[in-house]
Amino acid sequence: TFKFLGLLPLALCIWTVIAGAHLTRGDEERGALDLLLGEPVSRARLVGEKILAFALGIILVGALITVFLMLGLASAKLPLDVSGSLLAGVNIILASFVYGALGIFFSQFTRTAGAAAGIAGAYMAVDFLVAGAMRSSNGPEWVSGLTINYYSELSKPIIPTYGTNAGALLVLLAISVVLVAAS
Repeated sequence: TFKFLGLLPLALCIWTVIAGAHLTRGDEERGALDLLLGEPVSRARLVGEKILAFALGIILVGALITVFLMLGLASAKLPLDVSGSLLAGVNIILASFVYGALGIFFSQFTRTAGAAAGIAGAYMAVDFLVAGAMRSSNGPEWVSGLTINYYSELSKPIIPTYGTNAGALLVLLAISVVLVAAS
């Protein structure tokens, strides 16, 4: 579980932070935003379509991770848990989208997409460190509850004794919606 569901989602989260930060700020830096805004399309529709395409890209990558997870379980001669694999994919998608939404959010307050990605990436690193430190030291749970990684780790659907925490998935979805709306 750690080898597959520890490092691959982390790589996806890094990509979503960078892509989210470049969603609008990157177009502005390249001068392409002026061309896009010159079209008879509202700003809200333009940003909405970019965010939708971004979300669809994350969903596609999450679906591929889910398929490879099922293939890995089958090749290891382990019982194939389709619903657990799908829920693991949903968890990865939601956690990745939260970090991407952070990149989008921070890009509204910086001059460059690189700065926004750096701030969101630093937040992600601190988030992982705090969640890991609280988990290994049995620290106060309220501190863990302030991290995105905490909610992502509450669901481990392919581990039969662990399962899925629907509330945690809803928290990840709510954080994403709030960050995108605020952006």
